[in-house]
Amino acid sequence: MKILLKRFRKISYVILGIFFLGCSSDDGGAAKLPELVAGFTFTLNEDTGTATFKNTSTNATRYSWNFGDGNTSSEKDPIKTFETGTYTVVLTASNDAGASDTSEDEITVDVSTDPPGETTCDEETEQSLSAVDFNLTFQTDPTASIGSFDADLSWIDNPDIDNDVNSSCKVGQIDRTSANLFANNQIELDAKLDFNANGGFTMKVWSPVAGTNVMIKLEDKADAGTFIEIPVVTTLASAWEELTFPVASSESGKFDLIILFFEVNTDTVETYYIDDLALYACTVDCGGGPIDPPGEPGDNLAINGDFETGDTSGWDLSENNGLFETTDAEAACGTFSGHLVADVDAGTGGPSFPFVKQANIGVGTVTPNSQVTISFDLLGSVAGDGGVFIAEFFSETGTGGTSKSEILGGGPIFPTNNWTRYSYTVTTGNDVSAGVTLLLKSECGPVPGCGVDAYIDNVFIALGGTSAPDCEGVGSGGSGGGGTGGGGTGGTGGTGTGDEFTTNGDFETGDITGWTTFVDAAGASFEATNAQANGGSFSANLVSDFEAGNGGAVDAVVKQANIGVGTVTPNTAYVVSFDLRGSSGTGGDFFAEFFSELDTEGVSKAEILTGGPLTPTDNWVTYTFTVTTGNDVSGGITLQLKTSCGPVQGCVVDVNIDNVSVKLAAN
Repeated sequence: MKILLKRFRKISYVILGIFFLGCSSDDGGAAKLPELVAGFTFTLNEDTGTATFKNTSTNATRYSWNFGDGNTSSEKDPIKTFETGTYTVVLTASNDAGASDTSEDEITVDVSTDPPGETTCDEETEQSLSAVDFNLTFQTDPTASIGSFDADLSWIDNPDIDNDVNSSCKVGQIDRTSANLFANNQIELDAKLDFNANGGFTMKVWSPVAGTNVMIKLEDKADAGTFIEIPVVTTLASAWEELTFPVASSESGKFDLIILFFEVNTDTVETYYIDDLALYACTVDCGGGPIDPPGEPGDNLAINGDFETGDTSGWDLSENNGLFETTDAEAACGTFSGHLVADVDAGTGGPSFPFVKQANIGVGTVTPNSQVTISFDLLGSVAGDGGVFIAEFFSETGTGGTSKSEILGGGPIFPTNNWTRYSYTVTTGNDVSAGVTLLLKSECGPVPGCGVDAYIDNVFIALGGTSAPDCEGVGSGGSGGGGTGGGGTGGTGGTGTGDEFTTNGDFETGDITGWTTFVDAAGASFEATNAQANGGSFSANLVSDFEAGNGGAVDAVVKQANIGVGTVTPNTAYVVSFDLRGSSGTGGDFFAEFFSELDTEGVSKAEILTGGPLTPTDNWVTYTFTVTTGNDVSGGITLQLKTSCGPVQGCVVDVNIDNVSVKLAAN
């Protein structure tokens, strides 16, 4: 930026002689007042026409500026942006004694054309971090009001203003580090967000690569277990684009904390730019779901998803040495369900992988880069080795391909003897001209004795964040936008058989042998205790206490680290379970995480069990999850349990853990 410093001062002096006729001072001389002198300098940004004035007047207390364009100011050091032209700027300075002086200068501004090779940015005019009209424009530096957790936020000049999406002068730069798989930025609000008046958020994002995962998590500051997550994927590389994060009106009045993630659950090191994170108005009735995408939020796009026609109409079938039929032998609700069976022994001895589809649904209704809710009820069993049940989702293009595909939950699902509902929120790809497809598959490799016997019911696919109607007697399984496993009393992921991989998971040694701990920070602790136990005599007490710390965030982390080396195998299902009780205050969370370790530093797969924090209660609850290892477990597997307090006054997370177990999943 070229800065022109111009100094010119035209000074006129007004000499005040005050004569007190008939009165004399004690020494016979006349009284004199200090001389007032007006003056100023200025710097001019020739690109924007903005002049910054520096007042150099002496012995003055009041100032009056005339900028020569009809505008005035009484500030001491004003900042003024001029249009192209020549202006005479006059400063009149005065004081309480009645003295005054003037100084003037001429200023010439030419912003009618940009300098060769340069583009002018656009100044922001407003910014608000209030819940009622949230609009983060980076007009002024907001970093003191935004928490950064291994994702450093800075206020910078826009590095890319020559585009049609974002030519703002100032933006936010996020430098994501690898120190935390869940690096994020957090904004605490002054009230709960209103999604009756607003349809969700928009945000401008600049990412160096297309396909970057961006997620907004909305949370209740007082209850970390109350939250929703809205993932969106970028479509451009090294360019600004505007992303939309729709929120259903049913979520109104719940959340007063915004958490922003880039590439959540990875160790990505990258720099991103953001701007204009803002609420957008709900311009039609948003009672059933988000305003964007258009259509009828809440309507089930699946055809015959409850199988109550008594047949398989609406479903595309590929039997592949298996079976799919409608049956009244089992039903979660109503009379019928779909029966999808893979059975190696009943076939030709080769692989058996029947799959069914809700194919190319929502054409003309589903929109690109928008939120879709998927759920289904599942019951069944897996026999022998090598059997899995998989759910996949595809964004279909008009040319016979897909713009995005994903395995829901990130891996296989293992049906149990109880009906379980699996729910997921996904984001469509950048081309859905041929609609979207849900594929459900029972699969067995060519392993004698392998069989997958699955019953499916109440398949639900809808725009936005609308949930499927409840079905009495159906438990909750996997959820989220890529989370796996189930949670709750009794668990939903299977019972597990085989050898136990953990050491001292029940703490009955009376100490914490077998555990790797990271509790050196002030306010963090981990110890065996007999004050609480869910069977036996001991449990472990894991605590993060902000007030006992040093003023920063407090994390207490413990691990069953690198267990099963040489025994656990890649791409294999394992059952993880533990008992939990306790409490968490405002700003506090409890996480359970599972890692497939390399024999060198690093992991081939990492996941948060349930896809987010768990909320401990005053009663013991058993959490059970089925997870699948990554493609490299040469360094074994690790179960990590963590209490975490952000820098929030009064935050305490105090939990007891017992009966921690990791086993090979039941065959």
